[in-house]
Amino acid sequence: MHLGVLLSPLPALAEPQTLGRQAVHFEQLGYHTLWTAQASGRGFMMTDPLLALATAAAVTDRIRLGTAVLQLPLYQPAALAHSIFSLQQLCGDRLLLGLGTGSTATDFAVFGQSFEQRFKRFQLPLPEGHAYDAHNHETSDWNSIRIGSPVLSPSKSVAPPYPLSVPPMQMAISSHPMELNTAKGSPGVPST
Repeated sequence: MHLGVLLSPLPALAEPQTLGRQAVHFEQLGYHTLWTAQASGRGFMMTDPLLALATAAAVTDRIRLGTAVLQLPLYQPAALAHSIFSLQQLCGDRLLLGLGTGSTATDFAVFGQSFEQRFKRFQLPLPEGHAYDAHNHETSDWNSIRIGSPVLSPSKSVAPPYPLSVPPMQMAISSHPMELNTAKGSPGVPST
């Protein structure tokens, strides 16, 4: 059995090392996965999930690191692709992505986004020519990501000597039929 744990919200006056200490403590306790949540408009704010995972990646070695759940409509696709690519360089194959459309209107209000329009804004940028296959995610790589006409790719001088595969992704979608948008077609994503 594998157990995971969620990083807790930090108090406003927490010491800068608190998040890293939490991550090390949970790895030492033997947890298999460490998760971050995204919450902004619920009367408290969680640390940005991607920054929290970058911190955890810097101080841990074995524990898998995941988002639970990134609210995709709150992000600009190219900026998110760049952030995920950068985070994967820090996490390596330990990165897990939980992605969703969002479930709380107040989170969207904080970012000036329409909660009602979130399904229209929901798009998952994947490498051109690669449809996401939940059973074989290693077939796609992040070495070159095309979003519209620009291509995002690492500098050859700093690129790892191996292809970075698309991290494992889990979709959290509530009561609305959705599709993943890819360059070569869209597999249907069932509503839950």
